[in-house]
Amino acid sequence: MYKILVADDEEDFLKAISIRLKNAGFDDILVRDGKELIDKVSQVKPDLIVLDIMMPNMDGFEATRVLKSDAKTSDIPRSEERRVGKECRSRWSPYH
Repeated sequence: MYKILVADDEEDFLKAISIRLKNAGFDDILVRDGKELIDKVSQVKPDLIVLDIMMPNMDGFEATRVLKSDAKTSDIPRSEERRVGKECRSRWSPYH
């Protein structure tokens, strides 16, 4: 089963995406900020990271810089999300 690590500070979004991922057969791991993401990624070794750009403690940009600078995490594909109101914009690349 593929593991998807989702980092977002919006509880409603985490609940909704968790339901969708589980229904699609994925194992989801949910965290609420960038620092928690960095701590968790080495423990669970996810197949994909979905992260919000605007989070407390450490934003998605800084978390991405940390992930890219570590050889153990630099090759994990990421999808960076930014929501403004109800609109969601996504940027995905396996190695950006």
